[in-house]
Amino acid sequence: MSRPALPFSLPLEQLHVTPWHDPVVDAVGHDLRSPYVERYWLALLGPSTVLLLRRLAIGLAEHPDGFVV
Repeated sequence: MSRPALPFSLPLEQLHVTPWHDPVVDAVGHDLRSPYVERYWLALLGPSTVLLLRRLAIGLAEHPDGFVV
């Protein structure tokens, strides 16, 4: 069984990830790699989303100006 085609075409094969600086979140937010995320966000977001968020957080820590996935 084949999947139906999407009703639109995706223009990019790569995802460009850049930081979004927010002084409020930087001051009172939680690091996406912290145990807090596993304890409280995992049930709401799901494991795939938490894994993606952590992957993006690690990528931004290694490349503060952004990177390509």
